[in-house]
Amino acid sequence: MRSFHRAWAGRGLAIVLAVAVVCVPGGEGIAQGQAYGEEGQLRPRQPVESLYPAEERRAEVLPGKVVVKYKMRPEKAEAYGLRSAQADVHRGELDSPFEEVQLDAGQSVDAALQELQQSEDVEYAEPVYLFRLLDTTESADGEEDGHAGPAPGAEDSSQEPGRVPEDMADEDEPVMPGADGPGNPENAVDSGSPSDPRNPGNPAGPGDPGMPPPYVPPVNDPGWPKQWGLTVTDVTYAWNHIAASPAGDGRKVRIAVLDTGVNGDHPDLAGQVLEGLDAVSQTRESGDNYGHGTKVAGIIAASLNNGIGIAGVAGGIAEILPVRVGYWASRDDYVIPSDKLAAGIYWAVKNGAQVINLSLGIDAATAGIDQIRVVRDAVNYALDHQVVVVAASGNSSNHWIYGESGDSDKLPNQERKFVWTSFPANMDGVLSVGAVTQLPGGKLAIADFSNIGTVTVVAPGTEMYTTSAAFRTAEAYEDASGTSFSAPFVSGLTGLLLAQNPALTPAEVRAIIRDSAIRPGIERPAYANLPPAEDLYIGGGLVSAKRAVSLPRLVLEGAVQPADQGQLSYSAKVTAVDDKGRKRRDIDGQIQLAVTREGGTAVSVHNMVYGEVTVPQLAASPSDYYELSMRASGGGGSLEFISSAESRFVKRPPSPIASLPSGSYTGSQRLTLTSEVADASIYYTINGMPPWPRATPDSLEYGAPLVVNGDVTLTAVAVKHGVPSLPVSFTYRITAGGGIGGGGGAPGGIGAALPVVEEERTIEGGELHLKPDKAELLSRLATDKGAPLHIDARSGDGKPVSGLQVELPKEVWERASAQGTPIVVEADRAVLTFPPHAVPLPAGADSMVLSLYSRQQTGMKPGFARWASPVYDLQLRAAGQEITAFAKPVWAEFGYDRAKLDDKSRSGVYLYALASREWKYAGGSFETEGRVRLQLDRFSRYAVMQWNRTFEDIQGHWAQTAIERLAARQIADGMTDAVFAPDGILTRAQFTALLARSLGLAPAPEAELAFRDVPEDSWYRDAVARAYAAGIVSGVSGTAFEPEAPITREQMAVMLVQARRLYPAGGALADEDAKSTRLPFADKQSISGWALEAVGRAAEAGLIEGHPDGTFAPREKASRAQAMTILHRLLF
Repeated sequence: MRSFHRAWAGRGLAIVLAVAVVCVPGGEGIAQGQAYGEEGQLRPRQPVESLYPAEERRAEVLPGKVVVKYKMRPEKAEAYGLRSAQADVHRGELDSPFEEVQLDAGQSVDAALQELQQSEDVEYAEPVYLFRLLDTTESADGEEDGHAGPAPGAEDSSQEPGRVPEDMADEDEPVMPGADGPGNPENAVDSGSPSDPRNPGNPAGPGDPGMPPPYVPPVNDPGWPKQWGLTVTDVTYAWNHIAASPAGDGRKVRIAVLDTGVNGDHPDLAGQVLEGLDAVSQTRESGDNYGHGTKVAGIIAASLNNGIGIAGVAGGIAEILPVRVGYWASRDDYVIPSDKLAAGIYWAVKNGAQVINLSLGIDAATAGIDQIRVVRDAVNYALDHQVVVVAASGNSSNHWIYGESGDSDKLPNQERKFVWTSFPANMDGVLSVGAVTQLPGGKLAIADFSNIGTVTVVAPGTEMYTTSAAFRTAEAYEDASGTSFSAPFVSGLTGLLLAQNPALTPAEVRAIIRDSAIRPGIERPAYANLPPAEDLYIGGGLVSAKRAVSLPRLVLEGAVQPADQGQLSYSAKVTAVDDKGRKRRDIDGQIQLAVTREGGTAVSVHNMVYGEVTVPQLAASPSDYYELSMRASGGGGSLEFISSAESRFVKRPPSPIASLPSGSYTGSQRLTLTSEVADASIYYTINGMPPWPRATPDSLEYGAPLVVNGDVTLTAVAVKHGVPSLPVSFTYRITAGGGIGGGGGAPGGIGAALPVVEEERTIEGGELHLKPDKAELLSRLATDKGAPLHIDARSGDGKPVSGLQVELPKEVWERASAQGTPIVVEADRAVLTFPPHAVPLPAGADSMVLSLYSRQQTGMKPGFARWASPVYDLQLRAAGQEITAFAKPVWAEFGYDRAKLDDKSRSGVYLYALASREWKYAGGSFETEGRVRLQLDRFSRYAVMQWNRTFEDIQGHWAQTAIERLAARQIADGMTDAVFAPDGILTRAQFTALLARSLGLAPAPEAELAFRDVPEDSWYRDAVARAYAAGIVSGVSGTAFEPEAPITREQMAVMLVQARRLYPAGGALADEDAKSTRLPFADKQSISGWALEAVGRAAEAGLIEGHPDGTFAPREKASRAQAMTILHRLLF
């Protein structure tokens, strides 16, 4: 996920994996720290409302409010404490099937949800999820990454196009609209274009079949050569096809842009933007308050042939209905609440939208299968009302790495990774759009950032030249990149299709756009853990406007009727039509009918005569529960068709029932899943992936009660005859304490790890389940006393497994501890050594279960950090409960990729802190090549990384190496993300805190600290208490510490000598006293008597050095750079 966004967007809009508007936008000429106001004018970035403290600004849910859908809507909102709409938008206009409930002061969202979900009047209640703009700002300090054009009417002296084919770029004589030659997109002809079967070689025309291609008029928009996407997708052909069509007479298509608003007074959008809505303030003001929505609108609807600027894909046809759904929650945080997004969707549908563009999304794992129901219901409402929903796939991937031509961010230390399609783009029925980029030479590749998985098609998505919201004060046009700008390209194409045939359904539009897409050798990376299916990356392929309006389309009408012996029978009628829905009687040829149901897909071939074919008794299925779909497509001959929309017949079993309602609980809880349907199977996942179909090992079959021992969302389906129920999700939040609640039989545990499966030794779906033989282990303990008990948990076939579970019997665990024998578990990528008595077995436990999973990604990491290993997810459980604390540290050795580490001094093992969602340095020594070793006081998620953090103001500084190495250990921190201030003065409290953090000092005893000037609520009190208890600091007197006083060089030497006794990494200090006569400093006489010995010892140990003039300057205030250098000598 990268951005070419200019400085005006601000540095603070960082990547948030959980929720995001999927764009990598470009901005222009606006000072950092400013944003667009209500009328598009500049204003300081001020929060609309203060949502939460700075440390919580990246929360996924909004505090103080929940969304509720009642089974019967309450008549009086006031009775439920609901927020009312503002005066200039009537309640009826924003009428939605859900209510926003404001919580009482101090009431938590979790508590409110638990209370509401227990009410019989409530269908569902959920948090307000926060969508965010996903524009990772890389261009700081005003650096511009894109090409911006002048305001309309101004002369553009630059002829440099964006990424366009080479034959369009001629510095001496640029190709202009209307010119002859292959470089002109209006004259481009696809050699693979469909032809009239009765007149080979002549493309089928927009009217009667066999009609010659329509005349292509010139396009006089001067910015079109920079719009490379119009050329590679043949949009110019579609424009002229529609212009030459008898029905192409000014019919408008209403396209709703749910975004940051649209500045409709942009000269290239004049007359194309309707009065809209601000769903947040519930007013009619819908101007762009960020800059993103105006860019989206320009790609769709910038005026065509108006002599200025650019050409929108549906220019002259689309009318934009702007709906602002976000606001500034703080100076650097633009949020889009899920309730406002849903309300905007309902409003757009009720106000005539035919297409809804959603250049926004949320991480698929956060959305789960049926989470964020308020948005899910709104999208389904739009689809049910025949509104086409187009959504961006997301920008979280990093397909191309440094040195590859597709790499967009040019950062040398990034890992190749893919991320699954965002929500709501991954919903059934939504037209999901990924992005492609144009490489030098004109070849296409999947865009670096484009998410994959559930992708309908891809469209141009980098350097998209479009309208700028900053046109009043800066440039009127700018480049933008991201799937945010691929989606409106497809929304515009949808507008062209609906202009020809407004009766098209969303499913038909999806089929037309998907089946007319082309696959012109789009480059993509190879992932070892993904199948090579091209559909995962680009769906049907690159959109082709020419083929979308010219290929004949198949329309399927399915029917169902009862048959004998509890069966149902199906029949189908298939008709070929043109882009206006008129029957193509000129078509004779073969078509295929695909019928999909339990057991797979059956395909039959049938002959179409005069554009029609009927197939009776096509299939049969059981009548109790069934799921059958039919689709017609081309028969594989020379005649191409647009496949029909899918015709579905479904009767599903009821969803599973959980014994434990969603909510927050104390202590582990027992959970059972049941189905109302006899002989139905239940499958579930705990990582947000669909449990059906069972495409990955993430889907588990339910067979026995489970124990919920950590925060988890479980998604389950019931399956009968291969037909799944609708998925249902249950979310649990567990705090420590108590035993196991919930009743039931013997369970397996769930939380961050999968349930234990008691097998001897099995590998299934990439996971190894190992239960060593108890008798054998006890025999080895008896005969090999003192030698470590080695458990071989390697896969054994040379192919590392992704998951491991080892169950050791109680007798073995306790016998090993009793006789002082360490237990060593060796996996493919890790070795764990449990010293005797390190982890006592809890009372009542009959075994100890170790889980180790190697995951490719978890949470976020800073862009400067480089993965060198998978994420090692470790858990230890006994008696169904997770063991979170050890009596003694456990040794761990983690494997890593040596090629990924080029500086081990800036590398180590990092712990993922779930509470803060940050990676914390855990330690690690690189004693064995390819392995890093450290002690763990608890199990969690760990990864080996190279932490390449640096700061702008230390480049070339004499202390740069020390600062960067300590930053890798998270000891050195900057004043800001970019500034370290090496010459800044350090206080006594700050240096004490650095020492405590560097040495990992143990918590201090509860005894009261003697220093009166160290307040109990001060940020440094804990560090001072730890250092005081360790004997490192003693204060300036018995009752004073002077925490805010600058630390002097001689004070620092005293603390360092005491610290060195605790951390003798460089060898022990000299035993004999250091006399002043041995000091090498010219000003040794000025060193205080109480510091003389410490300065001598520190100098002899190499911890401190003098100035170039030979002096020590004992009372000189120590700088941050000096402190970092000394700490570096202490630790390295």
